[in-house]
Amino acid sequence: MTIAILFCIESKKVFVYIIYYFKYEKNIKFSKDIIQKQDVLILTSQTHAKRACAIARQFFSDYGCMWFKDLKPKPITREIVSRILYIKIEFLKKIGRY
Repeated sequence: MTIAILFCIESKKVFVYIIYYFKYEKNIKFSKDIIQKQDVLILTSQTHAKRACAIARQFFSDYGCMWFKDLKPKPITREIVSRILYIKIEFLKKIGRY
């Protein structure tokens, strides 16, 4: 389980998500529908920041990311598994099987 916080700067709306492996896209689409074309700031852990930015890039034209250090073994292991699943899903999308 990963927690990500999206903060919409102009409307001052905050979206907090508990993101499971396959639900990230649904959460981000929901946020985009509400936020529309406003700037977005993502607050997340250091280990999750790269993947969070890759996901945000698909949905938002202008976003920023801030992170905090979280170098404990369990979150790092969980993030490695999440990245592998994310890469697999993106690959399956490109070849039309997802």
